[in-house]
Amino acid sequence: MNDTATTGPITENADIAARFQEYAAILEQQGDYDAFRFRAYREAADHVGALPVALRAIFAH
Repeated sequence: MNDTATTGPITENADIAARFQEYAAILEQQGDYDAFRFRAYREAADHVGALPVALRAIFAH
C-alpha cells in the first residue's frame, strides 16, 4: 500500500479498491457461485474508491 504522505488519500483508497476488485475477480473465476461474495467485494471497492478521505483516517477515529 502507498504512503499517504506522498500519494494522498485518494490514491491509497484506489489501491485498496483495486485489491477488492482483484479478489472479487478471483472468486468469480474460481467459479464461486455465491454471487453475494464477489458482488460484496465489488461494491466495497466502489465505495472505498469513492471516499473523499483516506480509509485509514476513518478507522483512526
